[in-house]
Amino acid sequence: MINKNLPKDYYKDITRIDEPLFDVKAWYEGESTELKKLIGIGLFNTIFISSKDTITIYYDCEEAETFHEKLKEILTDEFFNNLCNDFFELIEQSDNCKTNEEIHNLLIKCFPILTIFDEISKYPEISSEHIIRRLERVRKNTESFSYDIMKKANLINEPKDYIYLQGELYIKQ
Repeated sequence: MINKNLPKDYYKDITRIDEPLFDVKAWYEGESTELKKLIGIGLFNTIFISSKDTITIYYDCEEAETFHEKLKEILTDEFFNNLCNDFFELIEQSDNCKTNEEIHNLLIKCFPILTIFDEISKYPEISSEHIIRRLERVRKNTESFSYDIMKKANLINEPKDYIYLQGELYIKQ
């Protein structure tokens, strides 16, 4: 049963085709636990709803607003440069990822960075011109990275119809 204590205000963020559960689990862990380690705020109430080959992501409005405000507060050129350096280190490490566990752990570390990149892209007014220019260069040169590393995973019999919420999987019947 899904947690009835969830906040009622959610917004639909994105819909993707052919996003495996393996990736969703890393995405959730990256945006919750790892993001909290990085900036002190995590997105723990995100809902991933998968139907056939399409997944739709819903964010808790209150968590998303808290994240946005925190990012505005801490986003400096130095913070962003360090984030980019960390991302490029993860890209280098990806060459050594052979097992699903190694790939999963690397994706978990990537998702907070990708989430911050996405937020800056959606709301460029929270950053400096330097950050925008660097983000454009980084994204242009790394846009397929997370998809490419995902393709290295050996996925078998993943469910197509499910809800993933607060780290729990609910299979739709």
